[in-house]
Amino acid sequence: MNLKKIISVLLVIALFITTFSCTVFAKESSTGSFSIVAGEEENPSNPEEEASKEFNEEEWGNAPVVRVYLCLTVNSFTGHVWLYFVNLTPYELPLGYVTLQPYEEMSVGSLRNTRKDGGGTYYNGEAFMADDLNSVGRHTRSIYEDINYDQLKTIGKKITSRNSYILLFDNCGDFACACWNTIAPSGKKVVNVLVPLFTAVNLAIVGGKKNQIVMKRPDISRTFKQTKNGIKQADEKSFRASCVNW
Repeated sequence: MNLKKIISVLLVIALFITTFSCTVFAKESSTGSFSIVAGEEENPSNPEEEASKEFNEEEWGNAPVVRVYLCLTVNSFTGHVWLYFVNLTPYELPLGYVTLQPYEEMSVGSLRNTRKDGGGTYYNGEAFMADDLNSVGRHTRSIYEDINYDQLKTIGKKITSRNSYILLFDNCGDFACACWNTIAPSGKKVVNVLVPLFTAVNLAIVGGKKNQIVMKRPDISRTFKQTKNGIKQADEKSFRASCVNW
């Protein structure tokens, strides 16, 4: 057999192997038994199945699901007291009238009547104004507690029961301390004393420490004003006042 015949035979064999391989690949791909996508594992989890998973209260039992902070900042004689929540789970969780997204962080506090949406309870108001708050609150103190699902429902119920602001008698400190005390152990309960300047002393006594949190600023779409029976999207103008006007 001369060289030309040998080359011809090899070409025929190569063509046959290539055709057979392509046919098998196409068949396996069409049946879904073989697929490779760049950057993904060969057998990735089903996104729809993951999304359908819900929080299982029995499975978590008394395990912590949320970390809640009682926060206080003082500016001269005035200041502000509020709550800050951190979802510790990959699940959606109820917080008052809102739903905490997986691992989401959210502030909850009572703001004055001078706000565009009026006075009362706001979700993510403080966090949205975090730049102002963190710059003014050089003496910010906070204390935290990791709480289970039942405790989260307890403090959430207290949040929904409060939606007013009255200077000295039903202010930010009254709101935050009342909510905090529903889940705090006896040694961490805090009494609001008229204004944040005095409440700061009580917070320090029970173990409040400086600079424990740096709030994450949320998108405006995740800011809400609590209403009588729910929430409404907060107006961005409600957050344009300085920290002195909490």
